[in-house]
Amino acid sequence: MNGRLTAFLVFFIALVLLPFTQADSIEIINQNPKWTCSCEPVAFQIRLQNDGHALKHYSISVNSLEEPLFSSATLGSVAVSARSSKTFELRASIDCGAAVGDHAFVLSTEDVYGNSVETNGFIFVKRCSYLDVQVIASRQSKVACIGDDNVYRIVMRNAGTEVERVHVSAYTLLNATLSEDEFVIAPGEYAEALLHFFVPDDYEAGEMPYRVIVESNSRSQEVQGVATIARCAGLQLLVPSLIEARAEQTTNASFIVANVGDSADVAVLSLDCPNFTELNIAAVALSPGDWTNETALMISPKEEHAGYSYNCSVIATSQRYGLRYEAPTVINVGFSGLPQPPKPPVLNESEEFEQPASVAEVIIDASGSMNATVSGVRKIDTAKQFIAAFVDRISSMKTGFRVYGSQYNENDSRACTDTKVLYPINYVDGRAVKQEINKVEPRGLTPLAYSISRAADDFEDSNESKLVVIVSDGLESCGGDPCAMAGKLNSKHARVFAIGFDIDARGREQLQCLARATDGRYYDAKNYRDLINIVDLIFVKKKLIDMLEVTYVNQSIVEEKDGFRVARLDFTVYNRGDLTRAYPYIEGLPNNTDASFDPVAFYVATSAMQNFSALVRVPQDRDYYEAMLHVQSTRGNFSLPIAVRAREPFASNLTGLFVAAAPIVGALVLLIILAAIVYVWYTNQKKTVKPQQGTPAPKPPGKSLGQRWDEFMARFRRPRYGYYRPYR
Repeated sequence: MNGRLTAFLVFFIALVLLPFTQADSIEIINQNPKWTCSCEPVAFQIRLQNDGHALKHYSISVNSLEEPLFSSATLGSVAVSARSSKTFELRASIDCGAAVGDHAFVLSTEDVYGNSVETNGFIFVKRCSYLDVQVIASRQSKVACIGDDNVYRIVMRNAGTEVERVHVSAYTLLNATLSEDEFVIAPGEYAEALLHFFVPDDYEAGEMPYRVIVESNSRSQEVQGVATIARCAGLQLLVPSLIEARAEQTTNASFIVANVGDSADVAVLSLDCPNFTELNIAAVALSPGDWTNETALMISPKEEHAGYSYNCSVIATSQRYGLRYEAPTVINVGFSGLPQPPKPPVLNESEEFEQPASVAEVIIDASGSMNATVSGVRKIDTAKQFIAAFVDRISSMKTGFRVYGSQYNENDSRACTDTKVLYPINYVDGRAVKQEINKVEPRGLTPLAYSISRAADDFEDSNESKLVVIVSDGLESCGGDPCAMAGKLNSKHARVFAIGFDIDARGREQLQCLARATDGRYYDAKNYRDLINIVDLIFVKKKLIDMLEVTYVNQSIVEEKDGFRVARLDFTVYNRGDLTRAYPYIEGLPNNTDASFDPVAFYVATSAMQNFSALVRVPQDRDYYEAMLHVQSTRGNFSLPIAVRAREPFASNLTGLFVAAAPIVGALVLLIILAAIVYVWYTNQKKTVKPQQGTPAPKPPGKSLGQRWDEFMARFRRPRYGYYRPYR
């Protein structure tokens, strides 16, 4: 008994300790050792073998024998079933400070029972990337000039073996900009960034430190240097920032060229201006401290140039130092008189102006500031021509017109409620609107917020798309907040198209805020042409398209008389294009035929279907007539081949005859079958006779019809074979 108990205890202890006694293993199965670059990721394929008899959970760790090696490693736990292995990936990053050369590390696992297994790995770290950075002054003298834009070249060469993604930044005592700050440089390739910084005229000559930082995949490099600041040349240009010119006249705009340097120089002058502008002098020689105002721009625009603003730059190049100085200006070309109103647009039958909304109201600024001139024309007169061009493009949009600031002077107590309707919201009578707007004269303040509120009240409560167009040249002057009116407009489903006409920055911000809050648009108009051209941005010319699908539906007989048949042909037409008017007609019928349509002509809306019919009278001298149905639309012709039945064909008549005679033929066939049955029965009865005594037996009766049929069919039956039995 005691022996059995001892054996059982030994077996039980062995069973419990069995997982502890099994030897597990771990190995790196991808190439080992392997090489990599510092700061780069590396991945190891690991196989872990569980030789035990139960599922085990292992924790993974990696330790480098030489520090530092790994900056990070993706570690965790792995579960491996009994008597099996599992392959997984261990990801790590090589530390950027890892030394170049061979490195050893230990990969270890520990199961839940505290048993650990280790394996050694090796990795070779090399320096894969290296950027060579140089900062070079662009001038041959290596100095940065006072009063000029200076350029330094940052040249980068990838001396490594890997593609480098580079970010460049620069720091100076002055405001510096880089031409480009992001680069991708292949091995052995160069890249260049330009460092620009302007040295102001009041900057003292001396030295200025700078720093250039180049960050690549692997490391960050810093280049420090000192720029020498000197007064290289002393040319200076003083050109008016705005020049007003008039069409069909020559305007002389003088400007100053000065030499504020320490040495004599020659300023070579040139222009980057419109072709109607030229210089009166090509070059000026100046001693140190000298200046001249004998230089001038001679501006001679034509009438077609009027109404626009042109950018122009006067350029002076130092003959001594090769430095280039530039002074920008703007030339406003005004009309020689009141410009002719823009001509109404000409549209062909396939074009129309797309309407921006179903309902709109236009608000015109008629405050006192609209008396000022832009492009040689009063602002209010330009606004009137804008309204005329606006009206000429309205087709289906119901529009009203409102004005503010036209009734009371600025000092009047009613000036902040000065707004009135010139034309109520309705389908537009262009002549009436133009007559009303031409009566408006600018007088008072700018109650813009109040006018917008009243305009919102002019709209009915409906889900139609609505639009408010505002033409204003200034800031709200009655204390209101135009942007606060956005909520009221949104409740009416109204957007705002705001136009700032020769407006200042604060007034522009008000209009832009209102446009953004209503999901609208803001347009900036600096001159006559800008304002007039905005009309074509609001009303976009649209090319109309016709795409009709004509389908045959049915044909029926209306009347047959005197050798003629009147047939009704039904059709449908579906419009995949724009609204159009259609005229159907038929070609290809004989001269003695007639065709009429119901309706004769009709409109087909976009994505709509229209039914129409044709009554065709044709002679019955043939079965059918082939013809062509045409549907002529406003912008195209669509055709469909048709066949008009004139009479029923011969095959149809013969079929009708057989259908009518079928009952009679069926009855005759039935009678014949009955007669045959009676005849057979009678014949069989007559031949069946009883035999008499002493007389020879009568001959057997002849075979019946059924028997003969069975014999005939037996010839076609397959013989039946039995098993062969030998004779015994």
